[in-house]
Amino acid sequence: MDRKGYTLIEVLIAAAILVIVISLATLMFVKAEKMNQIIRYESSVSNVVDGMLNEIIYGNNSLNIQGLSNANSFSYIPSPSPSLSPYYLVYSTPSSPAQSYYYAIAPGLNSGQPPPPFPTLYTGTGTDTTLWQSTNGSNWTSLDFNKKIILQPGSGFQYYNCYNNLLNGLVLSDSAPYDTATYVQIILRAGSNDPALSKMLPQNYETSVRIKNKPSF
Repeated sequence: MDRKGYTLIEVLIAAAILVIVISLATLMFVKAEKMNQIIRYESSVSNVVDGMLNEIIYGNNSLNIQGLSNANSFSYIPSPSPSLSPYYLVYSTPSSPAQSYYYAIAPGLNSGQPPPPFPTLYTGTGTDTTLWQSTNGSNWTSLDFNKKIILQPGSGFQYYNCYNNLLNGLVLSDSAPYDTATYVQIILRAGSNDPALSKMLPQNYETSVRIKNKPSF
């Protein structure tokens, strides 16, 4: 006798298979979307941080700014006491006349200006911390023009002498090689400023630059 339909068991099996297929497809879509989000996050953060590091190290020809790779000395922050600060990078280049360049890690990204009494008394990071640049130590510009990232705690500048001793907090003195910084380690821990990506783990970027005419050992 010819069958005119499906049995209840066959229908249930078909429905179960369909549910499994839809579940697997949904799971794959969610994983693909999460992976795409991670790639988008890492790419967005990396592009901004790479631009910051390139500007510090190699300068900006269009703005006539020389990079750290051309520097021949570091400078200290004069207040509240003359010292090397983990939140400031000040260096001079052997141009004529000599030119100093200033970089600082401080809040103020959303407002467009670092908070007063910046820069001399600043000692940490905030919720909208960015990397600031100046050619005179008073007029500051954020290197994150599109406000895409936030620098996280742990970002900073670590100064070392020719014996590989950390010098942060010590006064610079060209008369004493032990107290003279010969290279700086730049550490940027960055996360996205996009609310949809704000819960992603910060990305770490580190590089070291030795200034010219300083002993390596």
